[in-house]
Amino acid sequence: IALPRFLKDSDVDAVRGKRVLELASGTGILGLSLALDEAREVLLTDKESMCDLLSKNIEQNGAIIARCGCNVQAAPLDWFCAELDPTVAAFRFDIIVLSDVFYEEEIV
Repeated sequence: IALPRFLKDSDVDAVRGKRVLELASGTGILGLSLALDEAREVLLTDKESMCDLLSKNIEQNGAIIARCGCNVQAAPLDWFCAELDPTVAAFRFDIIVLSDVFYEEEIV
């Protein structure tokens, strides 16, 4: 919650109209917050096992996201695999954001 607030406080237009790629999204709160800050598109990424949760959170916030006019998607991104999911490979981004990335001990 602190990072989206910081971005907005430091530059109100930091994500407005931009395509945002979020790495290690977890629950997606950072990317969803940026969608509310008028990002044009947000792609939430995390390991495959997190994508159902990300999709559910996008769906549960769908009405709010729709009012903002932002396209929000979720896709798997495994940092240890060279092969990219087609959604990730095709996504063109202006900004990459990440927060609390090293959640699991085996990643460190």
